[in-house]
Amino acid sequence: MCFDYLLLGHLLGDFTFQTDTIAENKAKNWKWNLYHAFIVTICMLVFAIPFGTLIMGLVLINGVLHFIIDFYKS
Repeated sequence: MCFDYLLLGHLLGDFTFQTDTIAENKAKNWKWNLYHAFIVTICMLVFAIPFGTLIMGLVLINGVLHFIIDFYKS
């Protein structure tokens, strides 16, 4: 059940709350990529709160990895 909520948070941050400006500029400027990773992390943290601090810590690690992966993917 935890996975489902975290996936939902990730999808909301990655697709619903990512504007066209963010999508176009995250490959060009690391600040936009950081902003995108921050949005995804916040969305996931909202869904992680009921599952405790361990899951919230893992979500923060996921946010850092999301930034790194998107940086090199771009």
